[in-house]
Amino acid sequence: MDGDKSVTAAFFKKGITLSSPVGGENWRTGTVQTINWTYAGNIGPYVQIDLLKGGKPVRTITRKASIGSSGEGFYSWHIPAKLKTRTDYTLQITEKSDPAYTDMSDPFTISR
Repeated sequence: MDGDKSVTAAFFKKGITLSSPVGGENWRTGTVQTINWTYAGNIGPYVQIDLLKGGKPVRTITRKASIGSSGEGFYSWHIPAKLKTRTDYTLQITEKSDPAYTDMSDPFTISR
C-alpha cells in the first residue's frame, strides 16, 4: 500500500523547471533565443520571466507568457542590443498564480 501512495504523490507533484538556458550558454544581443521550461501538475496559465545580473534583477522579460501545453512551454526572447556583455546573467521563471513555483538558470553569457 505504501508504494501506491508514493506513486500517487509523485504523479500529482507540482513544479516548474527551466530547460533552456541551463547555464554556460553564450547568447548574443540582437538575436532571438528560445527560453524553454517544463512543468508538472495543475499550475496556473501564465509565467513571468525575469533577467538577473549577478543575482540582482535587471528587467522583466515578460509578465504573462502562456504556461504552454502537455507539460512544456517556451518564450521567444529578442535580446536587446543595449544589454552589456556579462557572464553572470541568469533567468528566473515564476508561475504567476503561485510564486512558490519558480526556477532559476545557472549563469550564462550575453555578449555583443
